[in-house]
Amino acid sequence: MELTGPELLLVVTTPTAYQREVTTLLAGLLRRGGCIYVSVNQPCDTVQRRLRGAVTDAELENLFCIDCVSKPVTGTQEDCRNRVYVSGPSASTDLSIAIEQAVQNFADSPSGCRLLFDALSTLLIYNQENHVAQFTHTTVTKLRMRQIGGVFIVVDEKKHGHFLSKVVPFFDSMVSNTEKT
Repeated sequence: MELTGPELLLVVTTPTAYQREVTTLLAGLLRRGGCIYVSVNQPCDTVQRRLRGAVTDAELENLFCIDCVSKPVTGTQEDCRNRVYVSGPSASTDLSIAIEQAVQNFADSPSGCRLLFDALSTLLIYNQENHVAQFTHTTVTKLRMRQIGGVFIVVDEKKHGHFLSKVVPFFDSMVSNTEKT
């Protein structure tokens, strides 16, 4: 799956295919230019280590991470050039501001940027379903208005069927990779 323009995709995957899916999607997005990676599931350092070998160092330089995991665990994380730490998955206002800052970071990039949101299903652990649906709608609308493509991941279609029925209309298409692996 490849974004050819400012499409906004919802990708539904299984827990067993999840890690491979994230790495493949992120590597593909980085090959096309800048990428904002919103990590609600695991520290950005972990994801960057997994990307080594899948992308070049130059491509990895085009990665801007918004890490919602590390700061709540360690309590002290300093923002740096290509990384912003959010206080946690329940801090949706801070997360929205961080996404805006990341988009601004790529404003002058000739290849633009894309966003990978990993994962909406994890936000549902920390927030009410309607709140996550509203957050998703607002974020997707902001990306659409700026003509920025993006991929949003949901893990486990069966568990989140009701949520999916709310958010699918926000996206250009949904890809369901829920086959057994």
